[in-house]
Amino acid sequence: MNPRMDFLRPQRPLFLAPMRLRIGLLALAGLLLAGAALDAAQWVSRRDEVQARQDKLRQKLARLEVAAPRPGNRPEAPMDAPWEAIFKAVERHRTGDIALLSLAADQGPRELILKGEARNLESLKVFVDGLSAESVFEQILPAGNKPTEPGSKTLSFDLKAKWH
Repeated sequence: MNPRMDFLRPQRPLFLAPMRLRIGLLALAGLLLAGAALDAAQWVSRRDEVQARQDKLRQKLARLEVAAPRPGNRPEAPMDAPWEAIFKAVERHRTGDIALLSLAADQGPRELILKGEARNLESLKVFVDGLSAESVFEQILPAGNKPTEPGSKTLSFDLKAKWH
């Protein structure tokens, strides 16, 4: 035997190395494709969830009914209150002892709510009696009064006035 031959390892065929490389590349491509398919499946699942949620919201929106505004509650419908007569009556009987803070009207019961402050109970009584005597008002009812501060004679008041 040849002495050099004893120490040499057996040589592998040369066609095996490129084949291993091809097999590795194919395996890597398969893994990448599987990952992309998994991502696509998750994306499709998420898209389906979003579409289902949108469908539910559309159904809820379709079920909601917007109530038609009543004629008295529409802002464009003018209130048929005798405003000029009301303001003249209030100004006629308002003295320096009465401070009006707000006036709110309700078309339904044809009612005004007057809020203000009076220097004392006597000036409030004179104001209410004066308004009651006016022909524009059907009824004046005190809705409440209380001192503005403890121990003070100044009263905060609410009046309900029904007009004809």
